[in-house]
Amino acid sequence: MSLCPDRYATPTDLSADAGVIVGYQYHASRAFRWTEHALWDIGTVPKGVGVSADGTVLLANKYGSRRAVWPDWLHPNTVPAYNAHLWQNWALTDLGSITGVEGTTCASAISADGRVVCGGCYTPTLFWEAFRWTAEGGMVGLGAAPGCGGGTTRPG
Repeated sequence: MSLCPDRYATPTDLSADAGVIVGYQYHASRAFRWTEHALWDIGTVPKGVGVSADGTVLLANKYGSRRAVWPDWLHPNTVPAYNAHLWQNWALTDLGSITGVEGTTCASAISADGRVVCGGCYTPTLFWEAFRWTAEGGMVGLGAAPGCGGGTTRPG
């Protein structure tokens, strides 16, 4: 793989020793993992967003297999459906969702050891709720932030 200069390659995170850099090529909708030895194409994952401290676990948001229709206040038409994923040992793992509905999660951070992920998920009422994910416990909603009226905040 090579990064095309016209594809807006954007690094988004690096490992603790800076030996691994992850990111994505915006127009190509491809995530990448870079080391001084090689550049790996993670595949059609539009956003490589984070990496564990040792560089072995990559956090990414991948387009879902369908497009979701959201209310007008969110987007006038349809928007891509994202699913939070982990990339480890050359395989992508879908992290699921709070609601069980595909295309409603977006991961934003990964722990140093790569075992905990956090992000946001649309609820059945189409409001945004933070989540925490582990392999042992799956995806768990964190509830509404104080003063947000029981999970009725719009993503911002």
